[in-house]
Parts: sequence; C-alpha cells; structure tokens
Amino acid sequence: MQDSHTLNVYFLLNKDVHVLDLAGPMQAFHEASKRGASIELHYIGFENELTSHQGLQFSNIKAPPDTLEDNAIIIVGASHYNDTIYSDSSSFKSIAWLKQIANNTPDLSADHSQTPLIVGICTGSILLAKANFLNGRRCTTHHSLKGVIETQYPKVNFEWERIFVEDSNVITTAGVTAGLDLALHLIERYFGYEMSLQIARDLVIYRRRMANDPQLSIHVQYRNHVHPVVHEVQDYIQTHFQQKISQQALADVQGVSLRHLQRIFKQATGTTIHQYINYYRTEHAKSLMTHHSNLEYIAHASGFPNSNSLRQCLKQFDS
Repeated sequence: MQDSHTLNVYFLLNKDVHVLDLAGPMQAFHEASKRGASIELHYIGFENELTSHQGLQFSNIKAPPDTLEDNAIIIVGASHYNDTIYSDSSSFKSIAWLKQIANNTPDLSADHSQTPLIVGICTGSILLAKANFLNGRRCTTHHSLKGVIETQYPKVNFEWERIFVEDSNVITTAGVTAGLDLALHLIERYFGYEMSLQIARDLVIYRRRMANDPQLSIHVQYRNHVHPVVHEVQDYIQTHFQQKISQQALADVQGVSLRHLQRIFKQATGTTIHQYINYYRTEHAKSLMTHHSNLEYIAHASGFPNSNSLRQCLKQFDS
C-alpha cells in the first residue's frame, strides 16, 4: 500500500478514443481521491483537442512529460478499431513517446520503485504492440479482436477470456467495462482492499471481476435471447443466488408450470436452471477465493449448502 506519496495517473489519449474506456477508470480514481487517496490525474496526448468515437470533444489535453514521477501509471486509452488504427501522425508521436519510456525503464528483473506501470485498455494494447512494448509478454484485449491481433502481432502472447493480464510492469485489459475492474484492482494495490470496496459501492458495482475471470462471464453469457420470462428468471437468480432458490416458486411467479419454465429456459439459454444457478454461484465463489481461504465460508457466501457442494461444482466446471 503506497498512499504516502502522490500517485500520478496519466491517460494517454489518441484519435477516436472510446469514452467508456476512459471514463470508467477515470471515475474510479477520481472517487478514490475524494475519499482521501493521494492521486493526481493527467490527460495527455499530442493533440490539444480530440473527438471521441462517440462524438464528444475533449480539449485542454496536455503534452506528455519528458520524465515521470516515481510509481507513475500510464493508461493508454482505447480507440475505435479499424484497419488503419493508430496510423495517424499523433499516434506515431504517442508510440515514439512510449518507446522513450521503455528505453528509460530500468531492468525489470528486480524491484524498482521508479518503474512506471504501463496499462493498455482494450485496443490500447495495439498501440503498445506497435511500440514493441509487448513482444514476448503475456497480454489481452477485447475478445472480438482475437483473429486480427494474433495475425498481426505473432510475437505477443495473447491470453483470451481474461479480464486483465499483468506481465511485469505492463497490464492489459479486455477494455470497455473491464477498464473499471482494472482500476479497482490498482486502487486496491496502492490504497488497500477496503478502499477498492468503498469505490465499488460508490459506483454501484455489484461484483468486482478479477484478472482470471472470463471476459464473457456468467453475467453476460446465456443472455443471447429475447425471451422475457427467461430474462426475468435470470435477473432473479443473479440477485438471489446466495439464497435457496425454488424452481417451483420461480414458475409460480411467472404464472407457468414448472415443466414449461424448464423447457423454455433450456431452449433460450442452452443450459438448465439448476446448472445456471450453479454456474453463477461458482463464479462468485472463485472471486471470493482471491481474498479468502476458508472454503466453508466461501461456499455459504456463494449460496452452496456446504464446501463439498462447492468442490463438486469447481471440479465440474473447470474440467
């Protein structure tokens, strides 16, 4: 925990930046500073004004500094992907600046307090790759870019189905809302677990996702349908998964027979109600394992009757 000195966070912005990839981490760090964390936010780039992909204009963007403070964080914001992404003159200047940072970075085989942390949000990983920052490293980006990225950057070890990946002083994320998960992770690192939980509550985030969580988590999987009854049942499960759930009660609330509900749920999602409940509980349990080792506690906190039931689901869903 490093709250004795100011944490300087630099958002490197380029053409066609995505608003949410910037706004999520920015809001999290801002809320932490309001709660007493010593954080300074900087918005940098090689254009004084930029237009986001969503049409919102940004102004008063500062030029990147020649030197960085101790423990600085550089967050490379995501830009909208296209075949010519990061090929404009301002992006070339950003790439040159990142290379300069890389050349000035000390040997990472030891613990160096002056080593900057480099973060790529979504397609920001592409900018890092163009700067040869990711060669030989493990990293990730948005799952939709898998085919394009693996072909263009064969020297980069991409890991898919990850919210974020950390390799030495470089962290890359799946982007969009995953940038917010990473910001909470960094707030925990520098200012403590309780601070990160407070910020998550302030931002009305139901559950923090961790690095090893899948990008297509249970929160968004099995939702590629338009059946309103099934969506309502899924909403109920996601809110009450820690409690005992009666499938008959679910059917009664929807005004259908249990057999009919089970049939339409399987048709819409490809899985059963029982499996869906256990998927949800298991994913929650995995997130708790990051901070707790008592399996009995984790089981009950996730809605399982006991640790044996949790072990069985972990074995089943990891196989």
